[in-house]
Amino acid sequence: MPDQLAHFDNIVALATAIQPYRTRSGKPWRVTSWYRPEPWNSRAGGSPNSLHKVGLAVDFVVDLPWAEIRDLFKDWRGGFGIYPNSGGHVHLDLGEYSRWEK
Repeated sequence: MPDQLAHFDNIVALATAIQPYRTRSGKPWRVTSWYRPEPWNSRAGGSPNSLHKVGLAVDFVVDLPWAEIRDLFKDWRGGFGIYPNSGGHVHLDLGEYSRWEK
């Protein structure tokens, strides 16, 4: 359970922001990580400044080709990362605009 009301509000804001993308994908998303306070963030290998710690980031897997995933999130305004070599995870956050692939 989030330890601050702001974290709960962040979780709701992120859920609201990703819902149109979930609908457009036409596929179920298997969420692997969302709100992740310490010590869970460190145990997951998360950055000390991870937005997961405040409920502003989500990691998930969706059964779509990488090209379709990239296209789906072309207008996402926050952080977007894909990890094809690490189990096929996608990362979205409500932080500053950024893109990465690992």
